[in-house]
Amino acid sequence: MKKILSVLALAATVLLGTYNPASALIDVVQSPTGYFTPNLASTYVSPYYRWVGEDWGWTHSAIGGSFTTATLSISAFDVDWAGQPQNGYEGELDNIYAYDNGVMTLIGSLTGENDMWSYTTFTLGANFFDDIAVGLEIFMEIDARDEGWAVALAKSVLTLDGGTLPNPNPGTGTTPVPEPSTMLLLGAGLAGLGFARKLFAKN
Repeated sequence: MKKILSVLALAATVLLGTYNPASALIDVVQSPTGYFTPNLASTYVSPYYRWVGEDWGWTHSAIGGSFTTATLSISAFDVDWAGQPQNGYEGELDNIYAYDNGVMTLIGSLTGENDMWSYTTFTLGANFFDDIAVGLEIFMEIDARDEGWAVALAKSVLTLDGGTLPNPNPGTGTTPVPEPSTMLLLGAGLAGLGFARKLFAKN
């Protein structure tokens, strides 16, 4: 009976989209590592809110096994104008680099929102897969145009073969936030399992 219920539970979660084997292939770097902001109250506090010349880097945990896609998502606060010119300034430019066999390689710049925590996601090519296997190194160049901008980071999330990003805010842990539709489906699935259990108990 228990074996049948276990199989039914697994089948239900797969059908409802709540079973995500790729979630095990997520590595999150956050506070207390480096200068990642530990909580919302510290967003504008030094040393977490950082300016030009205060560039820094971090390293993700080694992730073994095979995978076909990889993304890096960085949660940042106060990325002004997403690099668009305004009021005589070219716009904030915070460059993100990943090390490819020891070579610091530009993968893009932050394009988050002004005055709110949000992710910028970078797709990593297969050339980074061997680096991911031993621990991917990341480096951020803050305010590359030296125009007087500052930025804070909360999380760096390395995701392999899909997976759901955790809440972008600092101090919120690494558990992904379910969407309302997912919660409704999960509720329906659990109700179905309860019904199936009663049905099998009678037989």
